Amino acid sequence: MSKAPSHRVQRKLIATGDASGFAALANSIIAVQYEIVVSSAGVVTLRETDVQGPPTPEAQELISVLRTVINDADTTTIEFIHGSTTTRASDRRVFVGSFPQGKVDLDDVAAFGSQEQLGLGQGGTGGALLAHEIAEQHRKQVHGEAFPVAHPQGVAAESRAVGGTRGAATFRQINATTLEVTIPYTYPDGTVVEVIWEIVNGNPTNIRRRVRP
Repeated sequence: MSKAPSHRVQRKLIATGDASGFAALANSIIAVQYEIVVSSAGVVTLRETDVQGPPTPEAQELISVLRTVINDADTTTIEFIHGSTTTRASDRRVFVGSFPQGKVDLDDVAAFGSQEQLGLGQGGTGGALLAHEIAEQHRKQVHGEAFPVAHPQGVAAESRAVGGTRGAATFRQINATTLEVTIPYTYPDGTVVEVIWEIVNGNPTNIRRRVRP
């Protein structure tokens, strides 16, 4: 009796838009042990490297999120854009990520820096935000979750990457075109680091960090 043909399950994370830009930014965050490779068809994979050294918490979480999405039997597709140079009106409404549009703004992610650049204990960083957005899109596209359900999953990934618990964002309208955002992160030792920035034309500016007394 002949064997029935095997059917390989296609496990995919598909990067559209600037897929190579996504790989470059994510690899600058991960830095050691693994690298992201994107095929010509946009299929994202993780590959081991010979680069030694312990990964930062944000790198560990980003790798964990990517593995979860890549190894799922269903596909998650994310478009990676550059909000600072785009000519599409819809892209200007993307701040870091757009849940309904399935987009991530690489310029916004890069603006927040990484733990490799800033060190640990600096609150929200680009890698933490990237993990958040990818986790949210996976919950939306694969599990069919609406934003109120998927968002806490993204916040949890972000908090693990930061190494502290993300608190609620607060907003202050500075003028007709500028909105100030503050998000606190509480670390296990009780330290609270606030990440503060302004949003102008959908882009983050004047990003700063403050230890709450």
